[in-house]
Amino acid sequence: IWLSIYGGALVLLAPDGRVLQRFSAEHTLGGEAEAYIDLRFAPDGAPWYSDGRDLRRWDGRGFRSVPLPEGGYVYALDFASRETLWVTRFGTLERYRFDGRGLQLLERIAGEEGLPVVETRSVRVGPGGQVWLNSVRGLIQYDPQARRA
Repeated sequence: IWLSIYGGALVLLAPDGRVLQRFSAEHTLGGEAEAYIDLRFAPDGAPWYSDGRDLRRWDGRGFRSVPLPEGGYVYALDFASRETLWVTRFGTLERYRFDGRGLQLLERIAGEEGLPVVETRSVRVGPGGQVWLNSVRGLIQYDPQARRA
């Protein structure tokens, strides 16, 4: 069981509640943050999160950096499949392919596709493939088939 603590810490618990491992805010985000870490689980069950600049994934021993191309602050991520994930930045939604080692940018969605220039706090991929974003202006849906938000 993974537990996200306000300020950026994470705790890994055994099913019986014993603490198996603690990760300080310095370890997860490089310092204390006024936020919770928004964990997302890959199809293989490994937890991932954004540290603001890059993604971090659990490899069984610790969280390893998965670098992203330069850009704005990385708010959230979610998986569409074992190899595909979506990432949100300010005013953009990005789709990546993960090959087990690194990420390859497949597409970037922005204003031209109807995506408002706003901060997003979470992203979820629905069962039909639609991408849902929770923004400061409300809920946004992006339809990859129509390529429109």
